[in-house]
Parts: sequence; C-alpha cells; structure tokens
Amino acid sequence: MTCRPGILASIAVLVPVLVVTACVGDSTVGNDTTAATDGGDGAAADGGTKPGATKCSATTPCAAGGACVDGYCCDTACTGVCEACNVPGSEGKCAAASGKPAHGACGGDATGACAGTCDGKTRAACIYPAVACGPAASCAGGTASLAATCNAGTCPAPVTQKCALGCLEDGCLGVTQVAAGYYHACAVLTDKKVRCWGNNDQGETGQDISTTVVTTPTEVLGLSNVVMVAATFATSCALFVDKTIKCWGSNQSGELGNGVGSDNLKTHSTPTAVVGINDATFLTGSSAGHFCAIVTGGAIKCWGSNGSGELGSGSVVAGISATPVTVCAPGAIALPCTAAAGATFVAGGDNHTCAIFAGNQVACWGGNGAGQLGQPADAAKHPFAANVTGLTATWLTGGNRITCAASAGGARCFGANGQGRLGDGQDVGDKATPTAVCTKQDCSTLLSNVTQVTTFDESSCGLSGGAVRCWGSNTGGQLGDGNASASQNYAATQAIASGAVAVASGGGAHYAIIVDRANRDIRCWGSEGFNQCGDGTTSAARTTPIAPKW
Repeated sequence: MTCRPGILASIAVLVPVLVVTACVGDSTVGNDTTAATDGGDGAAADGGTKPGATKCSATTPCAAGGACVDGYCCDTACTGVCEACNVPGSEGKCAAASGKPAHGACGGDATGACAGTCDGKTRAACIYPAVACGPAASCAGGTASLAATCNAGTCPAPVTQKCALGCLEDGCLGVTQVAAGYYHACAVLTDKKVRCWGNNDQGETGQDISTTVVTTPTEVLGLSNVVMVAATFATSCALFVDKTIKCWGSNQSGELGNGVGSDNLKTHSTPTAVVGINDATFLTGSSAGHFCAIVTGGAIKCWGSNGSGELGSGSVVAGISATPVTVCAPGAIALPCTAAAGATFVAGGDNHTCAIFAGNQVACWGGNGAGQLGQPADAAKHPFAANVTGLTATWLTGGNRITCAASAGGARCFGANGQGRLGDGQDVGDKATPTAVCTKQDCSTLLSNVTQVTTFDESSCGLSGGAVRCWGSNTGGQLGDGNASASQNYAATQAIASGAVAVASGGGAHYAIIVDRANRDIRCWGSEGFNQCGDGTTSAARTTPIAPKW
C-alpha cells in the first residue's frame, strides 16, 4: 500500500503535532467513508466498472459480483432466449428483446415463413407466426391439396382432402349458408354462387318452370357475388356483395319485391331486382310469403304478404306489398311512425315477424293467434312492433304460429305447442311467455350452449356446441334420430353429433351445415316429398341425415 503525508496542524502551543496519513484503497478516514475514485467512462480505479448502464468487455470486467452480459454490466444473468441487457433505453437491465434472439436461437424454421422472432414482450420464448407455408393450395380431379399453416416454427406437410362439392383453385368448394322454402332449398357456396333444388313449379330453384323436380343442387345462372340467400313458400332471394337484392319464383303476394302485385301466373325463374334497396346487410325469408332486409342504420324493410301486419309498417291495407315498406320502431301505435333502427337480426314466421334490436331486445309484430308475438294470444292484427317482455336473444326463428330464440345460452320458444314443438316437456298448451327448451321431459335439465335455432311447421332444432338436437313432430323423421314416430316434446336425441356450424328448416325438412376438415357440406333430414334433401332420390321420411348429391 502506498501512503502520502497528511496534514500538519499546530493547534496551540504545547499541543502535540499530529501527522495524519491517508492511503489509496482505504475506505475509512477517521469516521468518514469515501467512494472509490472513478476512472472515467464508468471505469473504477481498480480496473473494474460500476453496475448499471456501464459497458464491459473481456478486458474491462464488471466490479466484483457483476455479470458482463451483451456488453453491459447487467443486473441479472439474463440468459433467456428473448431477453437482453443492451435493449435501447434499458441498458444494464435485463429486458425483453425484439427481433433476432440475443441468446440461442428460435426453434423450427430459422429463415422461412415459419421463423420465430422475439416480440419485445415475451422473454422466455420466441413467437411463431401462424401463416400459410409450403406449396400453394391446389385442386385437381376433385382432390384438394391445402396450403399448410406454420405450427410452432415448423411447416407441416400439406393436407390432401377429397372434396365433396368439387374444388376451387385454392381448395375445396363448400357451403357457407343454406335456406329453405316449403318444398325447395338453396345454398350459397364459397365461390359466392347459388345452387337450388326441390320443387320448381314456380321457378323457385332458378330453373325454367316445370313440374319436374330439380333433384340435385343446380346452379342459378347469372348469380355471382352472393353473400346470403333466403326463401319463403315458393320464392327465393339473394343478397349480393353490392348490398342489392334479387328474387325469383312465386309472386302471388308480391314476394319478388319488384313493384308488381299478384302475378303468379307469369314466369319468374329469372332473378329480378327488389326495388328501392341498395344498402342491405341482412336478408331473411318466412315460412309463408314475405321477406325482410336490414338496411343502413339497422332499419328494416319488408315486402310480400301482409294479411296480419307481418310487414310491420303500421298498415294492413291490401294485405300485400309488392315493394319494400319500412318497419315502425317498437312501441309505435299509430301512423306516421318513427322507423325502427339498430336492428341486428330479423326472422319471419307464417304471419308474423320478430327482430333483435339494441341490447339484444326482441320485438315482434303480425299475427298472434297462439301468442307467437310474446303477448297474450288474440285474433287481432298487430302491424306495429312490440317488445317481448323479459326476452333478450342473439338468434331468432319463426314458424307456423311459433317463435324460438337462442337466449342466455339456452333455447326459448313461445306460441303454439301442438306436437310438443315448444320443447318444454308438454304436448299441448299455447304459451305467450318464452319457455325454456328441455333435454328431459321433466325439464330437470335444459338445452344449453345454444347459438342457433330453427323451426318450420311443427318441429324445431337447436345448434348446441356443434351438435343438433330437435323436438316436436317426428312423423317424417324430423328429429333425425333414425325413427319416424310420434312427436317428442323435449330435445333428447341428436340428429347431428358434432361438427355443425349452422341450421335451417323448410317445410318438413331440417338442414345443417357441417365441417369435416376442409369440407363444408350439408346434411338434411325429415319429411321429403319433392327432393328437398337433394340427393337425387325421394323418401317420405328421411329419418337420418343425408348429404346432397353435388
């Protein structure tokens, strides 16, 4: 140790002279403490550096106990694959890094589409993209080779899938939506075209009018860029990408919406434009003779039959409307009225209509002979919408004097209850109050996880977690449980066990869109007198689901 002289201090005569020495490296002088002398740029006089934002290297180590990581004296060992000690703004502190890993490497494909990176948030592991990789999708001879998707940094082998409906350039053709009238059905496919099948004596399948049934799904010529289809008794409509609507088939009650009244004797197999609608976002049909569309701002416009006020315009004059009329806001009691707004869903029954508005509130209008409006049953016409007390819903369906809703995770129905179609464990007793659908006759368990419901005539079905359960009449196999028997007043058996993503009904038949890997195909069951299931044959009762013949 090298010492240097201290300070000589003569305090007073006869007081001894004190010599104090201070040595470099000592930390104590008397009772004072002194920090080590800084050697500049964070360098200490002993050759080390201070912890914190202090640079270090093999020749410039950190002070005792400090770790040199990524060129800085770091507060921790900082060895995670996506953490570093030189993150700008956080130098000297172990922090989450972005981009290429600082320590080690991401697994899997290090350079291609599946390569992992650090996202600046997750310190312990790389983030891997879930994007297409490998060869592009292709299709030939009805077999699709689907593009693979990156999985945890690797590109799996492409999946080969036999296409039930044929294929497009990028994979299998599939069904996106299906709708049905009384004796026919139509589907939108992923190519945004429409195919219809079933009875065609009014041109409802889009083919030349004929008493010969269209036995398999057949393309409606001239239609493209379709996003939705809807159907009523013998009429079909399509909503296009440009938000316009065209209809074809029967025009007995002005269902075509083309401004021409009852002219059912003319040929209407060619789609014709609905007048006055160029901003539609949603389209629905009914089980009898009218259509409704949601337009800008959530207003609703309806056309067709109006014998009970099902068009909701506040008037029942003439009993039909060949052009769309505007639905009055719920609560209106006289004309003129404020137009309804904020609608998110609308569904039509035989002679009534219901819609979902803000807050998922349900309102209904039209005929109410069995309490299908959610009001005490009466014989009056109700051309103004009224809220259904205590009912909120995310999905609606209407049928023959019945309404059902997907509500609070369950299914609730109200209206006529012949054949047990309310699903509440009872066979009779019309009910105006929405009643829960049960899975046991004593209603000790309820149908749950319901996202969609569908009804037509005397049977209904609910979509629950990919399964489809039905209740009501079963004389034509409408329950899809392998039997054609008496009605069932609760949703016990499954028509579809899994994979269903949508349901629809028409006449005595029910439909489900199912997903099987890349395919989105249809299954159909129930009463079928006009090839409504589209498999090329006819059966009085399809007791188990079958696929159309594409």
